[in-house]
Amino acid sequence: MNLYVDTLSHNDFRSQVLDKLKLLLDHLPWQLPLTNGDSAFSMFLDFNIDPDVLEKTGCEVSALSEQLKGIFGWSAQTTGDGIVAIDKRGDAISSLCNAYCSCRILGTSPKEQCSSEMDL
Repeated sequence: MNLYVDTLSHNDFRSQVLDKLKLLLDHLPWQLPLTNGDSAFSMFLDFNIDPDVLEKTGCEVSALSEQLKGIFGWSAQTTGDGIVAIDKRGDAISSLCNAYCSCRILGTSPKEQCSSEMDL
C-alpha cells in the first residue's frame, strides 16, 4: 500500500501515475523484442473488464486484479519481490494503462473502491 497514491483523486492518479507509466511503457529499451498481437499483452489493445469476473468478484478493482494476474501470472504477487518483468515492447504492452483507465472508480481508497460499487 502506498499512502501517497491512496490519497490521490482519480484525475490526479491518472495524471501523476498512469500518464508517467504510459510514457515509460512507450519508451522501453529498443533491445527488447517488439511484439503486438502475438503475446498475452495483446489483451490490453482492446481491454474491457470481463463481466463474468466482475460478477464473481463483485468489485471492478478486484476483477481488474484477477485479469492482470491471468496476464502476468500469479508468481509476481505470491513469490519473490513482487516485481513484474516486462520483457517485450510495443503497442500491446503500452496499452496496459488502458486496463487501469477502464476502472471507473480507480483512485478512490481500496475500501471505497468495492463498497462504492455496491451502490451502483
